[in-house]
Amino acid sequence: MPFPYFHTSRIYLDLIEWLCKSQLIDRSQAQHVLNSCGRDHVAARVYRNAIALRGALREMAAKLAARRPIPRESLEAISETMERRPGCRLLARGSGRFEEMTRLDPDEPDQLPVPIAQSASDLLCHGDLALVKRCANPACGAFSTTRPRITPDVGAARPAAAIA
Repeated sequence: MPFPYFHTSRIYLDLIEWLCKSQLIDRSQAQHVLNSCGRDHVAARVYRNAIALRGALREMAAKLAARRPIPRESLEAISETMERRPGCRLLARGSGRFEEMTRLDPDEPDQLPVPIAQSASDLLCHGDLALVKRCANPACGAFSTTRPRITPDVGAARPAAAIA
């Protein structure tokens, strides 16, 4: 199905803005990727790839929340996206111990979904998968990975961070 370029370009810019706000890339990286973009067909391809990855991650989160096996297709989507990963592993001190962290340096548009796939990989490899929960509101499609916190004024449990 062809994507209207003007619509896709707007969504592409929204993806870049979201990555910046989520602190998965910084403004200089975003500007570098935008400068290398070139044509609208590139934005359409990145958009299609990001939508496919999102679908795979939602399916993965749904299976984790239901305590079911993760679909092979989700793992393949994460791996295929991470194959485009530009960057390196760094050693850093954090929380009283040493940790390895990945510094991502996207320099072309097709690498934009990489930090999202890296985050999913980090969850699978190092996260507490028992914490993956689906939002209790049936109209909401979000998942969270944090313990609920009690809101003093309402007294209701709310997830502190959403993953999808």
